[in-house]
Amino acid sequence: MLTVHTNYASLVGQNSLSRANSSMTTAMERLSTGFRINGASDDAAGLQIASRLQADSVALNQGIRNVNDGVAMLETADGALSEVESIGMRMTELATQHNNATLSADDQAAVKTEFDALATEITDIMTKTEFAGQKLLEGGKLGAAVVIDAGVGRTVSIDASANLTQLATDYAALDVADVGTVDTMLKSLGDTRADIGAGVNRLQHTGNNNANIDEGTQQALSGIKDADFAIESSNMTKNQMLVQAGTNVLSRANQNTSLVMSLLG
Repeated sequence: MLTVHTNYASLVGQNSLSRANSSMTTAMERLSTGFRINGASDDAAGLQIASRLQADSVALNQGIRNVNDGVAMLETADGALSEVESIGMRMTELATQHNNATLSADDQAAVKTEFDALATEITDIMTKTEFAGQKLLEGGKLGAAVVIDAGVGRTVSIDASANLTQLATDYAALDVADVGTVDTMLKSLGDTRADIGAGVNRLQHTGNNNANIDEGTQQALSGIKDADFAIESSNMTKNQMLVQAGTNVLSRANQNTSLVMSLLG
């Protein structure tokens, strides 16, 4: 049936062309951005899940950076205590030498002078070692609550305060005439370094676990949000062909109304 007011073939062509053009535009947008979801209308539920996964990933990565900061802090403290240990070894040697009966009073005084200088250096290391502007060892305050994931309340607490307090008492009591005071200090020093070493090991394992969790999170996020270039390239090519075909068909459909004029001629 030929009509002037309604061209059904043209309407069908317009609708098909519109759908194909919309699909082609969507495929091109996904290819240009690399994302399957570029707006809420693309996948409302997927966008919500992807946003939550992305927030988890951000928190996990910040947790890894926090772990690295904690490890750096503890290793700074351990480096300082390692130097104290080296000084303690020399002090053991000096105390043993000082108590040798063959030394004269002048020789013992010379030995004591070096011993006292080393004791002063230990005090300086213990009271002045800093990390990020904060003292680490003074007053037995080396401790850290490293935040791993604030969202679920995961923290790792590192605390060497008790052994540091004992160490402070022991190095204050150093006496060149009593080698036992040096041995006592070295014992509490070893206990403190053991606390720090355990903390470093725990933090490193925690950081590795965070990295593993983030790997799975990123994989899930990619599956939801990222565009599959093989699929989208195929969709774009298909819809480009449909747009071209639809445009051609629509042109022919619009010519149908001109046939009416031939009937009136």
